[in-house]
Amino acid sequence: MWDFLGEALNDPVSALLVSAERSLAAEFPPQAQARTVLAAIGSGERTFTNISRAAGGIGATPLQRALELLTDKRIVAAELPVSLRPSKDRRYRVTDPYLRFWLHLLGPSMEEVERGRGDLTLARVRES
Repeated sequence: MWDFLGEALNDPVSALLVSAERSLAAEFPPQAQARTVLAAIGSGERTFTNISRAAGGIGATPLQRALELLTDKRIVAAELPVSLRPSKDRRYRVTDPYLRFWLHLLGPSMEEVERGRGDLTLARVRES
């Protein structure tokens, strides 16, 4: 696995790096707020307020629309926490493991990989 990752991270056009980027570009153009919201969730934010903050202070209504779009497409799951007290505060997570991995570790490192420093990205993946 580590050999494969090392090779893929040394090639900026490897399928591991390009597949998610192409899928996201096809589904959500760069100006779409859903893509920004997805990046916030992929970076680890799970609550409505934290997602809003991580997405650049996006308003409640546009954020709600983006979350509905993402959950309708089943890219994001909206789950209620298990608790003794009923709650309406949902927790959001990226459903696809590859996309979650890409959003959290690979996507933010694309510039690094393109500069030929995939070794730094590989080190971060090992630490995670």
